[in-house]
Amino acid sequence: MDILLPGEIDGIQAAQEIRDRFDIPIVYVTASSDDATLTRAKATEPFGYILKPFDERSLYSTIEMALYKHHSEQRLRESEERFRLLFENAPVPFHSLDADGHLVRVNKAWQELFGYAQEEVIGRWFGEFLAPSSIDRFVANTTAFRDSPVTEAIVLDIVAKNGTIRSGVFKGSVAVDHRGRYEMTHCILDSPGTQP
Repeated sequence: MDILLPGEIDGIQAAQEIRDRFDIPIVYVTASSDDATLTRAKATEPFGYILKPFDERSLYSTIEMALYKHHSEQRLRESEERFRLLFENAPVPFHSLDADGHLVRVNKAWQELFGYAQEEVIGRWFGEFLAPSSIDRFVANTTAFRDSPVTEAIVLDIVAKNGTIRSGVFKGSVAVDHRGRYEMTHCILDSPGTQP
């Protein structure tokens, strides 16, 4: 896409429209390298930016890399969508906690069991939803999870939105980033029960 197009819209506006409608990767070709143009072009997330004059080989290799990167990103998006659907529709209550014990995500089964909507819990400390007798156990285990990839099942009592207490065995696993550092804890609730 040449940034300078004759007519009412320029190449950057055209590229944004193409990306929004068709998800086609864009490589810009331009003689302009000023900061304002570059900033506008970056906002459309192009897969390349070639300054004129250019040779055929550099154009070809940039387009090949753009197509490869676009295909890789499509596969990643599809994989993320499959995971999201699996997570959201899993038949068991599931939640993820950050390093400080704040809820990062909960699935539909978790929301249905405890009666909270996702927007009521995301970002809040998980201890806020526990019966007082479970808070110290939760804090101790959260600290242990940060220090070791090995997690143990723990019994916690959660106060549902309607005030009932649901006791259950939480089984967790620690997720680490590509450097092996703690990222979050993923937990499923096994054997939920209800107390008066």
